[in-house]
Amino acid sequence: MALQQPSYDQVVSRAPRSPAWFGQLMAFSITLLALATVVYLGIIFGFRPYLDSRVVALDQEIQDFTRQVPEEEQQAIATFYSQLANIRTVLAKHTSTPDLLNWLERGTLQNAQLTKVSYNTSSRQIQISGIARSGTDVAAQVVSLQNLPGVERVDFRSSSQAGSNVIFDVLVTVEPGSFTASQGVATN
Repeated sequence: MALQQPSYDQVVSRAPRSPAWFGQLMAFSITLLALATVVYLGIIFGFRPYLDSRVVALDQEIQDFTRQVPEEEQQAIATFYSQLANIRTVLAKHTSTPDLLNWLERGTLQNAQLTKVSYNTSSRQIQISGIARSGTDVAAQVVSLQNLPGVERVDFRSSSQAGSNVIFDVLVTVEPGSFTASQGVATN
């Protein structure tokens, strides 16, 4: 038996339907577009004019306040503020000697005695000279300095025998901001 060919009307009437999710996706996309458009128009025509009016009102308040304060007093206030800012900057960079001394005390061993300490803030280097009972004590002192908080590097410079003691020189490089009011490693 021969297969019957469908007629044109049957083929057209059985046109494939699009999936249901596609219609839902389109509705969701149109809703998002409409919502974004409403928000954008609200910002442009509602919130922006409000902000502009607030800026104008605050500028007017500033102008009114400026007219109330005499010119000499404004200059005095500006000068005072400048002095305060300069003092804050100087204090933030100021080296805290007690913090440095406490830091050295924590890192100095019992069998070593520091004879000279020199701190260069710009290079962040501490030159340390001292006397220890033996070469082993010098090595232990160098390790102790390396283990202190805030130490970047310890360079052993020299050592020499002086009777029963050993004289040594060490250069310690500390991290930036060490021993300043804004950041001190001695408090760690």
